[in-house]
Amino acid sequence: MTEETAWKFEPEAIIAIQLWRKNPESPSFVRVCFTGKVHSFNAEQALDDEIIATHCLSHKQMAEKNYN
Repeated sequence: MTEETAWKFEPEAIIAIQLWRKNPESPSFVRVCFTGKVHSFNAEQALDDEIIATHCLSHKQMAEKNYN
């Protein structure tokens, strides 16, 4: 599948399923978090307006940057 960041993503496992809501008046979303492999960037795919950068980090790198 092509991800909204224009990278091809091959999911391998589900990490978490989360119910998320910005505030009590907002709609709820079910968010599924996957682990997998990322490859093959498509430079011609338009990105979502909110995406300013993408980073592929290991668990150790995320822990060091406190992204957990």
